[in-house]
Amino acid sequence: LACKAIAVKLKGGFSRAGYIIANATLFAGLADVMENTGILFSLNHLISSTVSFCTVFFSVIKWTIVFIAVLYLLASLLALAFCKKRVEPQRY
Repeated sequence: LACKAIAVKLKGGFSRAGYIIANATLFAGLADVMENTGILFSLNHLISSTVSFCTVFFSVIKWTIVFIAVLYLLASLLALAFCKKRVEPQRY
């Protein structure tokens, strides 16, 4: 939600990236569900190389998307602060 809210306030490629990242975080949620499923299989002694690989695969996807989203939020907050600082106050 934060990525989408910031994307609304920005323009151009930075805004487009925000919408893409906001949608990608939905996929991160799905990857988390798949990772949790793999962990539950492992806890129920249904351990195999396929289950382990899928669990790690979905975990890496999830954390990569989360890392990118956090980087976008930090960068966009800096961009918003820079844009507000550049705007001259109106004189009355």
